[in-house]
Amino acid sequence: MGQRTVKYSDFSDQEIAAEAGVRIMLTYNEPGNTSAVVADAAPDDEIVQLIEQVGKQQVRRGRKQSAAA
Repeated sequence: MGQRTVKYSDFSDQEIAAEAGVRIMLTYNEPGNTSAVVADAAPDDEIVQLIEQVGKQQVRRGRKQSAAA
């Protein structure tokens, strides 16, 4: 029998479905010290809805996708 990983929200302690999780990553850029904090959240957590209201979507980075031949 295989093992199943169960994730829980760091904010509401409810179980997160495998296909519906949200990862919140905060990056701090200080001179000589770059650090990051990561938290898992459920899509219906209050903090996620607040971030969606005030935040903006990040533009895609990297190479352009090649046209399908």
